[in-house]
Amino acid sequence: MPGAAATPTGWRSTCPGSTRSSIELICERNGLTIRAERAADYGEQDEVLIAGRPVGTFTRQLILGDELDTQAIRADYRNGVLHVTIPVAATAQPRRIQVTQTAEPAGQPKTIDVADPKPTAAAPRD
Repeated sequence: MPGAAATPTGWRSTCPGSTRSSIELICERNGLTIRAERAADYGEQDEVLIAGRPVGTFTRQLILGDELDTQAIRADYRNGVLHVTIPVAATAQPRRIQVTQTAEPAGQPKTIDVADPKPTAAAPRD
């Protein structure tokens, strides 16, 4: 099936100036909250005319689809970039269904008992 690839979904965010310990990911229901804190790279006594980066706490919220495996989310922080990988759930991946053929007695109607969901051949009439 064209376009039906079951590959992980990825998300990247630049977080220069943040440390790994200041980044927090929380997955609740179908939402992923990413919070990071960036500290100032200058001291309180320094007079700053222009800051190259904003400082403080930053939050991003992502809405995740039901087809993603939120139990297997992975996050990696390297070189100032946060990489989040969310794999596709096994239930959402395409799967092949085998088609079988069963032999039925010719001319025998099927009867289904409500208590027994397995169909059986009806008794022959005299």
